[in-house]
Amino acid sequence: MDKIILLTVLLAGLSASAGAQDARNPIDTTMNKCLIEKQGTLPRAECYSLASTAWDNEITTKYSALEKLIPATLLTSFRASQLTWLRYRDAQLGFLDKKEAGQRGSGHIAGRIIERMEVVRQRALVLNELYDAYKP
Repeated sequence: MDKIILLTVLLAGLSASAGAQDARNPIDTTMNKCLIEKQGTLPRAECYSLASTAWDNEITTKYSALEKLIPATLLTSFRASQLTWLRYRDAQLGFLDKKEAGQRGSGHIAGRIIERMEVVRQRALVLNELYDAYKP
């Protein structure tokens, strides 16, 4: 029961934070619109799943662009930081999978998708900030 209450609070908080992010990123805007339109835990989980895919694509796009923009003196460090983040991501997602293993119900599915999305979203936002700093 406590987990369901925690998930409800998490969903509400992330919905609110998605609204706060609207002005800054179109992925958050799209996700927030989806969350408003969808009713029920699983339909709303699909909103987070779609956003997660979009954030992952954003990482790929921004990383490729940054490789062309970052000064050569920083490129090795930048690549190393991305490789370190990829290892972190894989470890974190593995941890989240094990933490939720055996849990049943739409609330647990939705919570798992949200947690996974946030791992990727945070890195995409960091890369977006770097891109803004280096873009011509």
